[in-house]
Amino acid sequence: MHEGADSFGAQRRAERQRPERRWQRMSIRCVVENAFFIAWGFLEKSGELGEPDASANVILDTIEAQLKTGERRQLMLANRAITAYREHAARTRASADREARSG
Repeated sequence: MHEGADSFGAQRRAERQRPERRWQRMSIRCVVENAFFIAWGFLEKSGELGEPDASANVILDTIEAQLKTGERRQLMLANRAITAYREHAARTRASADREARSG
């Protein structure tokens, strides 16, 4: 038997023995997705959303940082991500304005 297949089987058996771990991972994924789409939708509707990749990175980085502190409430995650995005956008605009004046 292939070594990777054996470790995969062991992992699957462990997941069956501890379904709460699997549920917890799925639950956190749903929380992140929902918080992200709340923040994204709000910023998009308000016309504040910038370049998609950079915007997504700011929102996801903020959500991830909050998860590391134990926050799991979707609206709190989304609201703080919106605030962080707005602060990031303001810093980016200020930097661009300084460059334009000095250039």
